[in-house]
Amino acid sequence: NVDLNSIKINMIFFTINKENFNEDHFLKHLQNRNILINGHDQNLYRFVVHNYIDKERISYVIEVLEEYFS
Repeated sequence: NVDLNSIKINMIFFTINKENFNEDHFLKHLQNRNILINGHDQNLYRFVVHNYIDKERISYVIEVLEEYFS
């Protein structure tokens, strides 16, 4: 779940509500695809989007997330 109204900075905060979710597997999946993310803090994850990150790279992250959760 992403609260689009709260996005006013270069960080994206989100939660994962999936039955049998394995955080270690999720983080490793992203790491293996060269995507860095902080582990959760009270079930809240965070991506930081730096100014050199373009739409193509953001699309790649979205594709990887869709792949993982499909």
